[in-house]
Amino acid sequence: MENKVKVLKSFKSVKRFYKVSSAAIVHFLLITFFLSFTVNAQDILSNVDLSAEERQWISEHPILTATNNMDLVPLDFVRDNIPKGFAIDYLNLAAKNVGLNIEYKNGLSWDELVKKVQNKEIDITHSLMINEEREEYLNFTKPYLDIPIVNFGRKGSSRINSIADMENKRIGVIQGWAITDYYRENHPEFELIEYSTIKDALNGLSSKEVDVVTGSLFTLEYFISQNFMNDLEVIGDDYAFNSNNIVEHRIATRKDYPILRDILQKGMDAITFEEYKLLAERWGTKTEIVQNIDFTKEELQWIKENQTIRITNKTEMAPIDFNQGGGATGLSIDYINLIAEKIGIKTEYVNDPNWNRLLELVKNKELDMTHSLVKTDEREEYLNFTKPYLHVPWVYFGRKGDPKINSIMDLEGKKIGVIEGSLPWNIYNRDYDHLNIKGYQSADIALNDLSSGVIDIYINLVATTNYKIKRNLITNIEVNGKDFYPKSKNQGEFRLAFNKDRGILKSIFEKGMDAVTEGEFSALSTQWYTHINYNININLSAEERAW
Repeated sequence: MENKVKVLKSFKSVKRFYKVSSAAIVHFLLITFFLSFTVNAQDILSNVDLSAEERQWISEHPILTATNNMDLVPLDFVRDNIPKGFAIDYLNLAAKNVGLNIEYKNGLSWDELVKKVQNKEIDITHSLMINEEREEYLNFTKPYLDIPIVNFGRKGSSRINSIADMENKRIGVIQGWAITDYYRENHPEFELIEYSTIKDALNGLSSKEVDVVTGSLFTLEYFISQNFMNDLEVIGDDYAFNSNNIVEHRIATRKDYPILRDILQKGMDAITFEEYKLLAERWGTKTEIVQNIDFTKEELQWIKENQTIRITNKTEMAPIDFNQGGGATGLSIDYINLIAEKIGIKTEYVNDPNWNRLLELVKNKELDMTHSLVKTDEREEYLNFTKPYLHVPWVYFGRKGDPKINSIMDLEGKKIGVIEGSLPWNIYNRDYDHLNIKGYQSADIALNDLSSGVIDIYINLVATTNYKIKRNLITNIEVNGKDFYPKSKNQGEFRLAFNKDRGILKSIFEKGMDAVTEGEFSALSTQWYTHINYNININLSAEERAW
């Protein structure tokens, strides 16, 4: 007899938190919403009851291919060219139970991946729901995960309480998602704007290209917290998609492999409650997994002889890297401290409001490392960079109603404010010296000048600038160009960086970075996302807040 554990039925009692803290739902989802699965009452582990035909089929198909989404974090995504996520681990566990080996295919959009399964170029897909169209070319297993579907909008938007509330709105959807097909076929009155990635859709919502983005609460909320999009929030359940506000995720196989579907279902049925719970905890906001870091003898000796390292700390790059009450704080600071704890090194932060002076200290080897930094050819002359750990885009800010910035040509004739020593400062002074650039050491002064008309454009990171706009109660500034020009491959990718003669320290930290789980990093980003939402005007009195 099968036992199906349903924690998701408690979701309705969680809806009240939408208006309190959408970020808090991430924690609840990661720990409890995952606990929805089917297991065999006997908890079969190795003695899966495969027929002789199924065993023969497995022996004739030693390696099978499966889809791997690029950005469906934390379910199905890619990090350092490695497939990761809850769904990946779940499929691998099910496959292991029945002796299957999986090779993942990625680098394509979700729509392109599904088409490859349809064309029988890929054998297995997952993290998708069943519908009539897909049943024509896929065989589906039973569901293994339920996810709520909601509507996101900009803060202050009217709430979505019915299908009628969706009309006359521009709705952002993801190409290839079942909800996109459903809307197109069943609601021709909807104005749909399709995006190839989740991030593009949310950026479109933030920049007012669309009014609503419909999708998985779990995944969209994760992206919002990771990218500090504190101007977005849940504005209602989805009333148009006929699924009772819930999407059931399943594994599916190509249509001509019905036996593969049956084999995988047996592998799924053999997954125990304890195994499933471990996966949920691994990809949740908490983890009890202990990872031993494989340091070399030289690295261990270096750590023993160098117990404290000195690191840069900016004054006003909140919420990523700033100083509060005389102490270094921010997402990057917490991330470095977590790594330092794992590798057994103490940190000492050196604060300076001038970013150029901090870089000079690193360049002159007075400091060991820096962070929250984009890799450039110039910086690589004196720094060794790690892989990226955070993506924060550079954007253009202008006064509300000003023309949009859609190319480098749109900057001609405008007074442009840039923080001295930043990536835009270096690029524009080196390659576009004909532009009217005004340098600033303080973002607060730059924003005041933009608000009052002293400058026309201000270029900075979207997360840090939105934070300051809200904290300083500036109401006439908005993003008026979501892409930074000229575009570069490393644009917005934050990395750790070390002096050239600290190669061994870079190696040690990279191993520490690898030991940080996705759940641990998610907890940090969620913490700072919540900080933005609830502490941004902390110095206002109750009377001032009410006003």
